[in-house]
Amino acid sequence: MTERLRADPPILSPWFAPDDAATYLGLSVRGLEDMRAKGTGPRFHKVGARVVRYHRDDLDAWLRSDGEEHG
Repeated sequence: MTERLRADPPILSPWFAPDDAATYLGLSVRGLEDMRAKGTGPRFHKVGARVVRYHRDDLDAWLRSDGEEHG
C-alpha cells in the first residue's frame, strides 16, 4: 500500500510588506509611502529601523473609513 503525502495549506500571514499593502489597497507604493510620511495613511508598524509592515486588520479599517483615518 502506498502512503499518500498530504501537503499542508500555506500559512497566510496577516502582515503585509509595503508593496503588498499598496496592491491590497489599490495604491502605488510611492503613494502609500507619502501617506505614511504625512501620517495620513493606514496604521503601520516598524520592525527595527528600516522594516515597515501593515496588518490586514489595519488596512481593512482604513478602507472602511474611506481613507480618512490617520496613523
